[in-house]
Order: sequence, then C-alpha cells, then structure tokens
Amino acid sequence: MGYSTLPSAWTQVNQLQPDTSYWDTHREAVRVGAIDGGEWRSLFQFDTRQFGGARILDATVRIMIDRTESCTDTPVQLWQTKTIDPAKPLTWRTSEDHWRTQLATASGQACGENNTPLAFSGDQFRQVVQQAADDRAGSIGLGLRAAQDTDPAQGKVILPGSVYLIVNYNNAPAVPTVNTTYPRACGTADAPTVMPPPRQFSGTAKDLDGDNVTTTLEVRDAAGTMVHTSSVPGPAFSWAELPDGLLQHGNVYRYRAKSSDGTDSSPYSAECWFLVDDVDPGKPRISSIDYPNGEPAIPAGTTGTITLSPATPGDDVYGYQFGLQSERATTFVKAGPDGRAVIPMTLPRDRSWSFFYARAVDRAGNVSDYNGDWDLAALNPVTPQPHVRADYTGDGRADVTFMQRNDFGRYTMWNVTARDGGFHSGTQVFDPGISSGAEQWGPHVRGDFDGDGRSDVILFQRGSGTSTRMLLMLSDGNRLNAPPVPWSGELPLDSTRFTAGDFDGDGKTDVAAATGTRVQVFRGGALGSPTTWLDGVSGKISAGDFDGDGKADLAEIRGETAGSSLRTYTSTGSAFGAGQVRWQDKDYVADRVTPVSADVDGDGRQDVVVVGEQAVFVHTAANFTPRIWAQGKFSGVVTAGDFDLDGKEDLAVVRAADGRTQLWTLRSTGSAFDFPVLGWEDETRGTPSVS
Repeated sequence: MGYSTLPSAWTQVNQLQPDTSYWDTHREAVRVGAIDGGEWRSLFQFDTRQFGGARILDATVRIMIDRTESCTDTPVQLWQTKTIDPAKPLTWRTSEDHWRTQLATASGQACGENNTPLAFSGDQFRQVVQQAADDRAGSIGLGLRAAQDTDPAQGKVILPGSVYLIVNYNNAPAVPTVNTTYPRACGTADAPTVMPPPRQFSGTAKDLDGDNVTTTLEVRDAAGTMVHTSSVPGPAFSWAELPDGLLQHGNVYRYRAKSSDGTDSSPYSAECWFLVDDVDPGKPRISSIDYPNGEPAIPAGTTGTITLSPATPGDDVYGYQFGLQSERATTFVKAGPDGRAVIPMTLPRDRSWSFFYARAVDRAGNVSDYNGDWDLAALNPVTPQPHVRADYTGDGRADVTFMQRNDFGRYTMWNVTARDGGFHSGTQVFDPGISSGAEQWGPHVRGDFDGDGRSDVILFQRGSGTSTRMLLMLSDGNRLNAPPVPWSGELPLDSTRFTAGDFDGDGKTDVAAATGTRVQVFRGGALGSPTTWLDGVSGKISAGDFDGDGKADLAEIRGETAGSSLRTYTSTGSAFGAGQVRWQDKDYVADRVTPVSADVDGDGRQDVVVVGEQAVFVHTAANFTPRIWAQGKFSGVVTAGDFDLDGKEDLAVVRAADGRTQLWTLRSTGSAFDFPVLGWEDETRGTPSVS
C-alpha cells in the first residue's frame, strides 16, 4: 500500500538569528545551509496515522531543490527530530536538542534553470518509520540540514510544496473467522466440542489494505499431525468438503486457519478442538398413559404427556424432536441426565386422532430415524373451546412463550406449558435455522391472532433502513408453523413500542405499534391494513381491558418533566379515546419500569402491573392507585397469565442465570404476589429476549 503526504507542519531556524521563530515569516522557501543571508535548518512533522500498526516496506523523503549557491553536488542530511508544535515558538537556540539521529544523506545542486529532485531513503530511515508505526505515534519529526551549516557551497533553497514523505507499507490480514458450515462452539483440548464429522468449513477474511487474501485451513489430530490443509481466496468462503473417511469416529482433532495477502500473514485463528461422533442414536422408545398407542384416554384439547426414552439405556441422547407430521416434527425438548424427556402434547379439539413422530438427537447433532409407530387418539371434547389469554396449547390454561437469543446470531422461540402444580419441560417450538441473523429479528408480541383459542406469535423482521416485515407464526398447540407475511412496509423498529390486545372486540388479538406519538393498529382480522387509532402517546404502552367491556384499551407510562404519569385510552372499537391521567408521581422514573396488563385481582378487568427495579406495583382497574404487590429485583422477560386456573392472572419472569434459562412465577393472591417460585429451568444455550 502506498502513502505520500506533505508535512502537517514545518518551520526553519537560522543560526544568525538564534532567537527568532519563523512560523509566520520567510515561508516562501525551505532553506538549508548558508544561503539568503542566513545559516538555515528546516524541521518537518508528518502524519503517520495512515500506517499505524503496519509493516513498513520502504520509506523515502523526496524534495525539489529550487536554487543552490554552488553548481557542484553538495550533501544534505535527513535527521530524525522531535515533533514540533506551531503554537510554540521554535528558534535555533531552542531547537538544538531537537536533532536526534542522522538517517540519510543525499547530494545535489540546482544552479541552472531546472529544479533538481533529491531523495532520502535507506534501512535506518525505514526502521525509524517502522518504530513510529509500531508505536502508533500519530506523527514523526524529520529535519533537513547541510553537512556544514556555514559552508556557502552547501546552501540550498527547496520548494516548500515539494517535501513529501512517501511510505510503502502493508497491513497483515486480520485473523480470519473459521467454523464448521453449521457453526459450533470452539472446543478446548480438555473439553472438545462433540460433533459429527465436519464435512465442510467456512469462514471470512479481511485485509485492512483491501488486498486480495487467501486463507489456509489446517486440520490436525490430537498429536499435532497434519491430516488436511486447503487454501481458498476471497473475503467469504467455504473450503471444499473433506474427503470421506478422513476423520475417524471417537478421535479428537483440532482446526485453525490463517490468511495471507501475499506479503504478510495473519496470526492463526484460535485452535478449536473437536471429538468426532458419527454414530447415530437409535430410534427412541415411546410410552404414555394419556396417549396409549392408538387408544383414546383424555379428551381432545387437553394437555397430556408422552415419555421419550433412549433406544438403549445409557445411549448418548441430548434431546428429541417430535411432532404430528414427519416433515414438521421439529419441536425440540432437551433430555434429562438419564436421556428421558416427558413432553406435553395436546391434540387439537377438531382432531381426535393423529400420527406421532419422534427422533433422538445426540450431543453431536446426529439424529436417529423417526419412530413413527405410535398413534395418538383422544376422546371427544367435553367443553367448548376456551379462549384464555396466553394459552399456547388451547387447553384453557395460560402458558409462557418467549424468544431466545442464541450463539452465532440465531434466534429461537420456546414455550413452557403450564400444568397443575407448575410447568412441563420447555420445548423449542420454532427454529428458523442458523441463517437467521441477530440484525434481522426485531420485537415480537403474543396473542390469538386467528381466534382459534391458541396463542400465536407475531415477529417483526428488520430489513434495510426502516423496511420491516411482519411474520405471523400460528400455533397448532404443539409448534409454531412456518410464518406467512401478512404485512410489510416502513416501520422504525428501534423506536417503535408494541403491545397486543383485542381492541375491536372481535375475538382476535390486534397489534398496536406506537412510533413517536402515533399509534397504529394492525387488526387480527386484517393484519395487512394498519390504521391510525391515536396520536399523542410518547411513553411505554400496554394493552388491557380496563373497563370490562370486552375491548382492550391502552395504558401508557409516560415520563413527565418531573416524575411520571399513568394514562389510559379507552377503545371505541375503531379508535382510542382521549387520554385520562389516572395517576402521577414526581419520584416515578418511567424509563426504569416495564408495564404489563393482567387481571391480577380476578374482577374481570385487567390491571396495570408495573415491574420496577426493586418492586412490582399494581394499579388496579378499580381506581388505578398503585400498591406494592412484591418487592425484589425482577430482571428478565416479564409476561402474565392465569397459570394455576384460579381466575387471577399471575406473573412470569424468564431470565438467563449461570448458563441456564429459568422461568420464575409470582402467583397472585388477589391482593399481592406470592414469593417467586422456580417453575422450570434448563440449559437452552441462549438468552431470553424481547427482541
């Protein structure tokens, strides 16, 4: 990479005027030696930030001599000097200690009509520039002077716009990223990552100079013997698949990579160790009291359980994938230490019989064949379809559905189904795959958007700029189905607040999106046609039926000049009415609280629950006067629902703790929340997220 620059500052000093600073005078020429009635030296400062940290290949100072006293070639010396500051006077006397090391000498003359170029270079000069690059000093001081300051034959006048520092340098490529094509954690020698034979590796490379790079992959065995190496060009790439049989089951290997631009190489990437496991687990065993094979035992629409076990006790089983159709058997549950998992299963009310498919997944990601030898049968429903808020399965009890942020920019959706006395094991109900990036997914809301009695998920997907897509993921009671896109348009997700409720009272959940002060509503029956329902909302919002008329209203926690206020906006079915200030407090900080609507006192009207940093306040719909219902720090994703079927909605907090995901519930007594109870936890390799 080539770089040339004029000095960022320069001046000259005169031995015959030892106390005179020339920052503002005599700047029509650069002078060295005895000429123009003086005995001169010149000092320069050059910017070196362009090549900070680079390897210097060569360095040169070029000048153009305009005039000399002699027609014989005479020497000019290039010195390393201290840096200079135009704000500080510099004279012959004060510059005597500026001259550090002579770096190069060049000879020339210009006594005729033509200007004469002169260049200074050499390894000693290159080393000084290299030191400046290594130190990332930002600038370097250089000076020109005659070999004999008083010798008239050595005096020279130099064109001031001709003094250039010219540097050829090279930045080594950055350390490449490298992983298996389906990314996995980088294992260590003591704890190698278990994986099936990685047939292919992928990576990215970057060169600061924009040079073409080639990246070389190395795969070695545990002893360090090279078993494979391959090189590919480009900034993003995949190496060719490894030959079959190269990596042996049960052996430990390691891989790393480095990039080269043809001049320098990057350091190696971190060495990642892995254990090869290419043996698939056996088909799981299935058993169930609620769903004996082909025999009905519980009504459709009721949540029962199925037990999945390893084909052989002691088999390496990490979890199971299951579902009602083989091509959609993607719901995942993690197995316990014994390899078993007890899964919740709900047959839809309109379906009294179904195939059931399950397969085992080991720690490496190998999967068994499906066990499809089990049929599910259910009795006819004995009650009408319930419509309960946050009921993912449709069994009449609220559940907890949340988004999980995983490694490598991957997002997944999880559901934890409530039961008598607690919760079933959490299941991963939607996984868009590793291609889903963290920059793609925005906020999500839950609700029964199609009115079938099961709680669904709407996820907003980021595009370029403010372009956004709405993804509707409908629950079938056991998984979220591949999402249609009912709406796309412009919506700034980073500055938009979302909530969901049945604002028009038609039995389908709607979505409210507040951008700036304007609130748009996407109706559950017409998600593709949002309309403006209100203008004038600037705070955090939550939806709830506060007046008991069957239509969800809007609550706002707004930051005021001093403190905060709670306002509600009543739904007319097609718009929100004028805001009513329900409560105000100068010590309330709106930015530090999360509002959630829930009928916590069981009166048929939802209340505004405000989760703060140290306490949970409840503004009951009766008068909206706040009371503390719980004290403590409740960080995480907060949601609400009637998990115990006592007619009062409870709180749930999902959070990451010590590498595990935990679900805590705060049961409502009707006047307070009980002490938090751990309802479920497991290692899910992710962090709960609201976006």
